[in-house]
Amino acid sequence: MTEVKICPVCGRKFCDNRKKYCTHKCMKRANYLQGKERKEKLEKEIKEKEKKSNALELIAKAAKEAGMTYGQYVAQHNA
Repeated sequence: MTEVKICPVCGRKFCDNRKKYCTHKCMKRANYLQGKERKEKLEKEIKEKEKKSNALELIAKAAKEAGMTYGQYVAQHNA
């Protein structure tokens, strides 16, 4: 017996145990949106890594200017 499902993309009701979406068009739309979300998440992670990297570089530069190692500089400023 087939169960009535609701398409997560368009909200239409349909009967098919093997499908998640009501039409091929809805399946393509869902795949597009999932890909877009993955891309945005990856871009966000890259930006966060760049920010951390830039912060480390600035601290390392300040430590060098102060004539200290990175560890000495961080220890002195966190105490």
